Amino acid sequence: MVAVFFLAVSAPVSAKDYPDQYPFPNSRLQTSPELRFCIDKRDPTWRAQQAIADEIALSVGRPANFVVTREEEERSGYQMVATRKEFLVRLATQCDAFMGLPGSTTAAFDYPADEEMLASQPFFRTGFQFVSSESSVEGLTDLSADDVLALQGRGVPYMLLMTTRPDSVTVKRYQSSDAIASALKQGEVDHAIVYAPPLYAEIPDLESEGLSAHPVTSLPNMEWYVFAGLRSDRPTLRQKFDQAISRMIETGRMEEIITEAGFSADAFQPAAADAILPDDDFGDDDDDD
Repeated sequence: MVAVFFLAVSAPVSAKDYPDQYPFPNSRLQTSPELRFCIDKRDPTWRAQQAIADEIALSVGRPANFVVTREEEERSGYQMVATRKEFLVRLATQCDAFMGLPGSTTAAFDYPADEEMLASQPFFRTGFQFVSSESSVEGLTDLSADDVLALQGRGVPYMLLMTTRPDSVTVKRYQSSDAIASALKQGEVDHAIVYAPPLYAEIPDLESEGLSAHPVTSLPNMEWYVFAGLRSDRPTLRQKFDQAISRMIETGRMEEIITEAGFSADAFQPAAADAILPDDDFGDDDDDD
């Protein structure tokens, strides 16, 4: 089992979008000459995910086919996959791998993945950024209790801040990282903690908007891996994914994809070639290689 933590809970998806039962009685493993990837175009990193998928398919020797689970124009208030059930259903019925899942880099704050899913080796690391319109303010320790800090109301930073140091700042809650990025751009707030993908999608050049960003270091679990989820009955395919991903990282191709996507090198970096998601706290890792 692997550690996966969803950054927030979003509204459930309409039942018509996918079957409403899981696991499926009498289900059969779907096979195809193509390697099928689920892509959520609301994810600001989807183009990079597609480029990574193309490289994986080329390495495996099968043509890539993409199943778009959400369109880009639906991105308002984007959160990664509405429920774990949804991506498990999609893996069972539509695609061989679901690209772009976020996972914890530290076992202390993990979340057990469903036993029906395998995690690929991580592609790259990203995380939460502390953003401020004041150049002298580089982190939470530079703020006073009267300073206003924008946070996503049900996000990981909000939960951790309220647990560890609830009186250190005045918190202004927003529904999503997208909303926080817009508030920063419009000057509604001076300080915020926001997830890097929507931040840089909304404000590619922070300096031009009078903003600076720094990784959050005074709260735990602020850095995340991004990886692909595969069905638990595809260990051989997962092994091929891992080999392709390691090769991309070792040859520098992963760094090229990050650069080509226009991501900030300070907020997006290739994972180590031997990186793995931490085991969960509910037992030993299954031997599924």
